[in-house]
Amino acid sequence: MRRRRAPRRADQRRLDSVGDVQGLRVHDCLADQATARLAVRTERRLELGMEGQRFFDLRRWGEAYATTDINNYLTREKTRRGYKVAQLPFASKNMFYPIPPTEIDLSKVGGQDRCTRTPGVTAA
Repeated sequence: MRRRRAPRRADQRRLDSVGDVQGLRVHDCLADQATARLAVRTERRLELGMEGQRFFDLRRWGEAYATTDINNYLTREKTRRGYKVAQLPFASKNMFYPIPPTEIDLSKVGGQDRCTRTPGVTAA
C-alpha cells in the first residue's frame, strides 16, 4: 500500500486554483451573509434542478424569493416554449397544496371540522 505524501508547494497552488469560484477563493465566497446565501442558493439550484425538488427548495427560501425566481423562469421560458404562454404567474396561493376534501371530512370531531381549507386555495 502506498503512503500519501504531503502536497508540495506547486501541488498546493494547483489545489488553490481549483478552489477558485468565479474569481473568488472558496473561503472568500463566505465573506458575508448575503454572499454565503447566494453561494448556497446557487449550489442548491444546480444540485436540485433535475431531481424534482427545486420547487420545494424555493418554497423553503420564502414566498418573495420563490415568486421572483419562478416568475423570472416563466418569463424566459414563454419565449422558448409555446405551451408556457398560457402559464399563470406564480402567486402566494401556490405556496401551499390544498387540503383534500376527504381529509376535511375525516377531521370532523363532534360535528365540527378540525381541519379547514387554506383561504384562497381551491381543491383540485
